[in-house]
Order: sequence, then C-alpha cells, then structure tokens
Amino acid sequence: MSKSSLDCYRNTKQTAGHAPPRAEAPGIPLPPAPQRSLESNIDFWAQHDISEIPSHLLARLSDLEGGHVISGDSIFQAQQIFINQLAAAKEIYGVSPIIFPGYVESTLAACQNGAKVHLIVTSPILEIMRTKTATAFEALQKIESFHLYEIDTAKVAFAIIDDVLSFGLYRLDGEYDATTDLGCPGERACTWGLDLFHHYLKKATAI
Repeated sequence: MSKSSLDCYRNTKQTAGHAPPRAEAPGIPLPPAPQRSLESNIDFWAQHDISEIPSHLLARLSDLEGGHVISGDSIFQAQQIFINQLAAAKEIYGVSPIIFPGYVESTLAACQNGAKVHLIVTSPILEIMRTKTATAFEALQKIESFHLYEIDTAKVAFAIIDDVLSFGLYRLDGEYDATTDLGCPGERACTWGLDLFHHYLKKATAI
C-alpha cells in the first residue's frame, strides 16, 4: 500500500457534506463497509509486508472485523503477552518464522495441559528448536497431540489460540515486527487464520 494511496484514503474520510468515495489500496480491495480491520488498523497493514497473504484472503479482510493492534512498550512486553496466551491455550494452530525465549516451553506447557497443537515452522527455526531448546523439544515430540511441520520460508507469523487469532507481520524493511500483533477474536477471524494455516500446510512437510 503506497503512501499516496493512504493519503488519498485518509483525505476522503474527511470530506464533508456527502459520503466520501472509498479509495482502494493496491492489492487490497476494500470490502463493503463497515471494514474495521482495514479502516481502524490501516497503519498496521500499510507498515507491513502483506505480499505472502493470498489474494483470496486479502479480499476477506472483513473477516478480521473487530481486530485490534496489540503493542508493547518493548519487545519483551509484546512477547510476554503472547507467551501467556500460548501456555493457557487448549487448541493452537500456528505458523512461525521466528522464535523467542519461552516459546517452545510455553507450547510444551499447553500440550501437557491437554492442548492440541499444530505448528508449522521454517527450517532455521526447526534447527534452533532442536539445538537450543532440545529438552523441551524432545518432550514435545513424545506428545501425541503435538503436530509439527517444516516449511522453507514464511513472511507471516500467527497463531490461532482457542478463539483468538494473533497475527504478526514483517515490516517493509524486511525485519520482523516483534513489538506489534493484531489480535482478532471470534469465529470468522479464526476461520480466516485457519485458511491461511492450510495455505502454508500445503507447502510443509510433517516432522
């Protein structure tokens, strides 16, 4: 989404006296109003790389209506919010090209509490799990409800944790934005997330 497109979109919302025309950003056709996910969180989408989201799911961004940006004052705070959600979950579907302290251990805690987990990780992350978190990783692989898949690369990081989709993206400079997530509760958002999960699952290999 270009800066000029964003400016156009913001300016039309300020037009008085009649309903403003609706700008369409490149690659993101705007669904019928209300479209809270795009309108309320337009900076989130504009400041991140959405190139790996399939076009049919971009066209369904209205399924993320009601989503809100979760930001921490530091990388640690944003990660801790996610870690707490993960450990308490009963069902998890996720795609992860990133890893941070506590991620594998929280996944193990969830599984030990009866959670069903389906996780797709990139090849570099799988290697880190095997070498840097070997004890927790080996314990996970002994749990029947834990299902792990490997994929070469991914430019999205997300998890459907029970009835909430936690969604993160890379910034436009190519670095993952570890301080910001989009939290989207509800069945429609989770279905959208599951559809994206299965998009990546087609490219993945079971471990």
